[in-house]
Amino acid sequence: MSASPPSNEQRTFCALLCLGCLLSLVFCAARADAGSGVAAGTLKNYRYDLAFAKRQAPLKNGFFQTGKTPEDFLSVRLMKYCVGDLNKDRLNDAAVVLAASPMGSGSFFELTALYTKPSDPTIRQSNSIVLGDRIKIHALRIRSGKILVDYDTHGPKDPSCCPKTRTARTFRLLKGQLTEERK
Repeated sequence: MSASPPSNEQRTFCALLCLGCLLSLVFCAARADAGSGVAAGTLKNYRYDLAFAKRQAPLKNGFFQTGKTPEDFLSVRLMKYCVGDLNKDRLNDAAVVLAASPMGSGSFFELTALYTKPSDPTIRQSNSIVLGDRIKIHALRIRSGKILVDYDTHGPKDPSCCPKTRTARTFRLLKGQLTEERK
C-alpha cells in the first residue's frame, strides 16, 4: 500500500498550523518579556529613598540635583547597576549604587535594590546601605541571588581623594531588606 501525496487542502492546513504555532511562540515571548521584573531603563528614572541624605531623589536619566544653598543642596548620580534575580522569583531585580553629594567635598556611595513580586508588578526599593565616601567601584554583580560589590575604600593612611584599600562585600535581599553576609 503506498501513501498518496498530501492534497492542497492538507498542505494549506499544515502551513496555517505552523504559522499559528510560530505566532503563539512570538506572543508568549513578548508577554514573558513584559512581565520580567525590573527593566534597566527604570533604574535611571526612579524615585530613590536615600540613606545618607535621608530624603528622596527622583532621578531623571540617572541624575538628580536640587537646592542652591549649602543646607539644601544635593546632587545624586546613578553610578553602577546590574540586573538579576535576587529573591528567587525568576523575575529581574536590580542592585544599584548611587552617589549622593551634598555641597562640600564628599560623595557618599550607597547600595540599594529594586525588586518586584510575581503577584504584583509594583517596583519596590529595599533599604540602602552606605558603602563609603569617595570610594572607587571595580565591580557590581548579582550571582546566585547575592549582590557582590568589589571596591576600593579608604585605609587609615589613604588621602580622601584616593582610596586604596580593596574591599569585597556580599549582600542578600531577605524579605525586602538588604543584609550583609559575614564571612
